[in-house]
Amino acid sequence: MVRKLIDSAFVVLVMVGIVGCSAHAYSVHLQPYGTGFAPLEERADQIKKAGIVAGWTMNEMGPGQIRGKQSVRNKDVVVIIDYTTVAFSIRYDPATHHYNGERISKRFNVLVKELEEAIIQQS
Repeated sequence: MVRKLIDSAFVVLVMVGIVGCSAHAYSVHLQPYGTGFAPLEERADQIKKAGIVAGWTMNEMGPGQIRGKQSVRNKDVVVIIDYTTVAFSIRYDPATHHYNGERISKRFNVLVKELEEAIIQQS
C-alpha cells in the first residue's frame, strides 16, 4: 500500500516537472504599433531594429514578413513576423523542431513577449 502511494507520488512529481517546463505557445495577432500609420518599409526597419536590440537576428523574407532567430542554450527560437503598415503578428516558425504546434518552452515565450514589447517601443 505504501509502495503504491510512493509510486503514485513519483508519477505526479514527474508530470508536474514536465508540464512546468513547457507552456502553450505565446503568439501575437494583429498587434497595433505604438504609433499610427507608417509606410511598410519604415515598419520593416522598426521591426528589424527592435529585434536586434532585443538580441534577435532578423532577416527580411519579403514584403510584410521577417524571420527572427535567437539562440538559447544551443536551441534556436525561430519566429515569423507578419506585418502591415498598422499592425504586426508574431508566430513560431512551424519548421522549428522545438515547437510541436501546441507547447513550447516557457523561456521561449518570454523571448517572444520581449520582442513584442520591443517592436511596440521602436514604432
